Amino acid sequence: MHSPPKPGPESEAASRSWIDRIVDGGEILSSLSVVLILILVCAEVIFRLFNRSTMIADELGAYLNAAIVFLGMTYTLREGGFIRIELIYERVQGRARLLVDIACGLISLVFTLVLCWFIWQHILYAYNMNTLSTSILQTPEYIPQSLMLIGLVMLALQLLVLTLRPPRRVNNEFL
Repeated sequence: MHSPPKPGPESEAASRSWIDRIVDGGEILSSLSVVLILILVCAEVIFRLFNRSTMIADELGAYLNAAIVFLGMTYTLREGGFIRIELIYERVQGRARLLVDIACGLISLVFTLVLCWFIWQHILYAYNMNTLSTSILQTPEYIPQSLMLIGLVMLALQLLVLTLRPPRRVNNEFL
C-alpha cells in the first residue's frame, strides 16, 4: 500500500504557477542587479584611485536601478511589501473587505495596463527613431526601456492573480 507523498521542495516547486515562477525570475534578476551595481561602484572607486574612470558607471547604474525597481516590484507585491492605506480595511470586515481587495486589484490592474500601453508606445518610438544614449556606450534606448515594460507586464499578471484569488489577510498582512 502506497502512502501519500510527503510535501517537500520538489512537490512545492511543482505546484507553483507559471506566474509565480516568472515573479521568482524577476526577484532573481532584481537581486542580481543590486550585486552588479555594487561591483560597478567598487570598480569605479578603484579606477578613481588611479585617476581613471569606467566612463559608463552612471549609465549602467541607472539601467540596473530600473531593473531593480521594475523587475522587483512584482515580488514585493506578492510578498505584501507594497505600502497600503489601511484606513478602509480597518472599517470593513468579511465579504466587504474581499470586495475592497478586488476593487483595489482591478483599479491597480487597469492603471498598470494603461502604463504598459504608454511605455510600449514610447519603446516603439525609441526603436523606430533609433534613439541612442548620449554616453560613450550609445545604448539603443529601447533596450533599457524594455525593462520597464517587462516589469509592468509581470505586475499586471500578479495583479490579475491577486484580483481573481485575493489573499487571506491576517493582521493586515498578506498570507
